[in-house]
Amino acid sequence: MSDPFDVPERELPDHVRQSVLHRISTEIAHERPRRRLGATPLLIAASVVALMAGATIVTSTLTANKDHTTLNATPSTAHPTTSTSGATGAYLWNGVPYWGMDAQMQRCVDATQKPVDGWFPLLRVSRNGLTAMLYRLGTDIVFCQVTKEHVTTKAMPYPQPPSGKAPGELLFTTPDGTYAGVVAPNLYNLQLRMDTLHGDNAAVNDSVFILPNSFRPGDKIDLGSSGSDYVTVTDMPQPTEPTVTVGGPKADRTSLGGQRLAACLPTANPPVVDADYWAPAAVIQTDATHWLQLGTLDGRLIACNRSGSTFTVDQPNLDVVEKHSVLMTGKISADGNAELNVLAVGLATDPRAAKVTLARAGKQDASAPVDHGTVILHGEGTLLPGRGQNRFTVVDSAGNVIEQFTQ
Repeated sequence: MSDPFDVPERELPDHVRQSVLHRISTEIAHERPRRRLGATPLLIAASVVALMAGATIVTSTLTANKDHTTLNATPSTAHPTTSTSGATGAYLWNGVPYWGMDAQMQRCVDATQKPVDGWFPLLRVSRNGLTAMLYRLGTDIVFCQVTKEHVTTKAMPYPQPPSGKAPGELLFTTPDGTYAGVVAPNLYNLQLRMDTLHGDNAAVNDSVFILPNSFRPGDKIDLGSSGSDYVTVTDMPQPTEPTVTVGGPKADRTSLGGQRLAACLPTANPPVVDADYWAPAAVIQTDATHWLQLGTLDGRLIACNRSGSTFTVDQPNLDVVEKHSVLMTGKISADGNAELNVLAVGLATDPRAAKVTLARAGKQDASAPVDHGTVILHGEGTLLPGRGQNRFTVVDSAGNVIEQFTQ
């Protein structure tokens, strides 16, 4: 009698495969935490790091490699920090191993001006308004990076796997601090480190890696993996400049707010993506060299802090903030500017929002107007740590309450 389960193998349709991969990569974060398995090929960890109200939540799960195991994207240390980084804390990329011909991929195709018949996706990773991709086209490996204003592409013959002690080979870099290349056989994790900065975990899939919007480009970088020593790369590929620039209008840099952003954003490490296009918004200051200036771009928020000659830059991850008429976060830096008494900053999602008031038990209320779609609340103390202890009230220009919510 024939086996009823012995049926011919058939390829799943693309849309079915993509749907399954999407569900795996988005839903695995809801599973119970797994026991750490150590440095084995199977690395399963959906890391969720909840910080104070409105803080970054780290949830970088990537279904990856030929066995479709889930890779651990959690760094062994916090994200690299320097004198120009801020209080955003540990944050990571969002990655997918396979994708179809969507709008971002079409921008890559248009930039290369080459047909992509038979192309095969390898890895796509996003962070801070930037998406970087690697795909195979014939005998070439193609790199493409997409931002709101730029498309950067480069292709080269697909290299042989790295040999010797090197865990990977760096092939592509960009001025935005993106690094991409290939990894040694059977290697499922890779960490990059520059100078004395802490390491930053790359996304790995199908023997390639991408680390998006990380260290500012330098003349060397260290590559390492679990249980191995770092190998220093000194033969660095030159950063690939944008292939296509959209040509949209750059943001104001003549007003005082624009001048503050012009002075602050170039100091950031990691680099600020599309730095020339961030528009100035709310500001609080004590004098010309002590201030906190906000900027906005496409529903994202940036906070520039200046204390004397020192700048710090934060890009709060508002995707993980509770959705309200104003997205509020207290996870920004005001280093050296204690007199500003910054409690929280916010980005308005409701155009009617005109003022935000914060109420906390035992503290005076803090109120501030919405300025160019953003708000800076300042006052005594800090946000209260317990969930629901910080009550925000949003009103319109006539004083009518739009919404009340707690964080």
